[in-house]
Amino acid sequence: MKRLTPLSLLLIIGLGCIAPDWEDVSSDYESELNVFAFISLDETIPTFVQVRQTLGLEGSVYEFIGYDTLYNEDSSDYYIYEVTESRYAVEDADVTISDGVTEYELTLFDEDSLYEIEGWWRFNNFWSGGVYIDSFGLFVPEPNKDYFLTVTASDGRELTGEVTTPPIPEIKLESVPDSIDANTSYTIKFKHMPDHYGKIITSSGNWICGAEQSGFIEKGDSTWTSSVEDCGGETWGWDQPDTLTIELYSMDNNYYEYFIKHGFDDEFVNFFMGAGGSGPAFGVEGGFGTFCAVAMDRVETIIVPRE
Repeated sequence: MKRLTPLSLLLIIGLGCIAPDWEDVSSDYESELNVFAFISLDETIPTFVQVRQTLGLEGSVYEFIGYDTLYNEDSSDYYIYEVTESRYAVEDADVTISDGVTEYELTLFDEDSLYEIEGWWRFNNFWSGGVYIDSFGLFVPEPNKDYFLTVTASDGRELTGEVTTPPIPEIKLESVPDSIDANTSYTIKFKHMPDHYGKIITSSGNWICGAEQSGFIEKGDSTWTSSVEDCGGETWGWDQPDTLTIELYSMDNNYYEYFIKHGFDDEFVNFFMGAGGSGPAFGVEGGFGTFCAVAMDRVETIIVPRE
């Protein structure tokens, strides 16, 4: 059993809207900024800010950019397709994060460079335009510290935010067995956090019944016990010992309010709030969204599948 560098949370974005009939409508609605600003105290995953905007009821949600050509080597055919950009994404903003002394400028992220980011697959659904990151790697957030966000669009709209980063959680290594039997429950101990909520997530590299579990950590909790899953006679899963990853994370109050209390308990709420609608604001003023922070600890052990 060994301690590894912690990774990030899985960001899940779900968005859909179906209407049986459409009609032309008009509105004097003024667009507002809708921002998801995320500080990660995990050095393998970048802090980022995604800047979106709400839209009125008129016009398309996409802007036509031009045409491009795709070549299919198997059929030797060329395909011409339209290139569009989402009007929800704001890609001309000035975005800064400050600790009250030093101001760090974030720059628009090039989606073509997505695969150069370690852990990119956990953030894949977020790279849909309007994402700003610290390209120079100068911003290194610290636990239990205040940070300030400023987002200024080219038309003068401004959103500000403030967050206090949570402490870094600590799994007690002596509580993690060298191997875990999927037929029995186990208990993980960690340093208690009296003022912060948290969450624990377990997963295996290959699918093993009972390996994937999660639990919400209340303030002051210091233990979590897994459950024994009823596999219903399932036999097609991985039948060899595999790596079990245990991730423990702490969250600031903005994260808790936005994603847990007012969102979904087991996954990130869709911060687009229906793409064009208005949503809640936690830790931000001048628009919608949230400015939040998460810290993590991560260990690995072995899980033995049930026979």
